[in-house]
Amino acid sequence: MPPASKPTPFLSGLIPTSILLPPHTHYPCHPALSPPLPCHHLIPTQVHCSQVHSMFEDMLKDERRASFGIEDVIDMAERRICQVGKQLLQQLRADVTATHRGSGTGSNGRCGGGARKQEALSMMVGRDLVPWSHAMYNITHAVSQVTAGRTPWDRLQRLFAVQTSASYAVPNLSLVSLARLRGYGRLPRFSTRDSASDLCGTWRPTPATELTQKDLLVFVSHRWLSRDSPDDKDHTKYKQILEAAGQLAGQRRVPEEHLFLWVDFAVIDQSNPMPSVQALPIYISCCQEFLYLWHEQYYERAWCLTEQFMFWKLCRTAASGGGGGGVYRKTCARGGIMTDEPTSRRPPDPALGKLAQESERVALSTMTAIMPYADK
Repeated sequence: MPPASKPTPFLSGLIPTSILLPPHTHYPCHPALSPPLPCHHLIPTQVHCSQVHSMFEDMLKDERRASFGIEDVIDMAERRICQVGKQLLQQLRADVTATHRGSGTGSNGRCGGGARKQEALSMMVGRDLVPWSHAMYNITHAVSQVTAGRTPWDRLQRLFAVQTSASYAVPNLSLVSLARLRGYGRLPRFSTRDSASDLCGTWRPTPATELTQKDLLVFVSHRWLSRDSPDDKDHTKYKQILEAAGQLAGQRRVPEEHLFLWVDFAVIDQSNPMPSVQALPIYISCCQEFLYLWHEQYYERAWCLTEQFMFWKLCRTAASGGGGGGVYRKTCARGGIMTDEPTSRRPPDPALGKLAQESERVALSTMTAIMPYADK
C-alpha cells in the first residue's frame, strides 16, 4: 500500500504539469507558455517561439533546480531531433553558453546572436521541443523522487507517493506474474480501448499496488519481431519469455506466482503507450532484475539500447552512492542459456540505434537527456 508520508518536492517551483497525462487532456503550461498545448498533439506552433526563448532564459537563471541545462537541450537537438544547419546550432550553443557564463556583451550582460537564437528555436519548436521540455522537467522530478529510495521496494513506495502528491500524472506500474502468463497461452496485448469481444480485450495486468515484499520484479527487455507485434504466429517470443523467466525463478528460488514480469506489450496500454514509455526510468528502478532476450538485432535497436542504458545508469548511480541501493542483477537469455552479466558494462549509445518510426526519437531523447550518456 502507498505510504502515508509524502516525499519533499525535489524541483519545487518547476512546471507543475505534465506531458504524462491521458489523451485529450489539456494541461496548464509553464507561465512562459500560453495558450496551453493539448498533450496528445505534441506539436506546438511557431507562436510559442518567443515564449520558449523566455522559458529557456529562465532556465539559465536558475539552473541549479534542474539536472540538465539549455546546452544539453541544444546538444540533443543537434544529435537527435533537429535537421537544421550544424553551424547554426553550434552558434546557438556558443551564444547561450556565453550568456550563461556571463561572458557575453551588450545590455544586461547578454551576448549577441538573438536573431540566430530565435531562428534556431523556431525550427526546434517545430520539432516538438516545447512539450519535450515539459516532459523533461516532470520526468526528472519523478525519477529523482523515486530513485532516492535505497531499495527497489523503497522506490516502489516512493512511486506511490509521487503518484498521490505530484501535480502531474505518472502512469501506474503494472506487471504480470509468471504463473499467470504461463496459463494465458500466449503473449497478451494490454489495451484499454480493445473491445470486450477481442480475445485480449479483457486482459488486465496486475497493478504494483497489489505486490508484496515477497515478490521479485523483473524488467524484460526484448526486440519486437515486427513493427506491430513483439511475437509471431508460432508464439516464439512468448515461449522464450516463459523459458527464461522459468529458469530465473528456479535460480532465485522464487515461486512462479511471486515472480512478476514487466513485458511492454502485456503491461503498457498499447492504445496510448507514450506516457508509460516516458516513465521507463521509474519502472526499471523499481525492478530488482533486468532480463534481456538475445536477438541478432537487439543491440541495433534504439529502444533496446535505451532500456539497457537506463539500467546501467541506475546501477552506476547506486554503486557510486548517489542515492539508491539494493541488489540489481542483469541476465541475458540466449538459446536456453542464462548468463549473468556485469551491471557495470556500458551499453552503446541509444542515439545510434535504429527506430521503426523516427518520430519516436523525441521520446528517446528525453530519456537520455535526463541521464546523459556522455556522463562518465
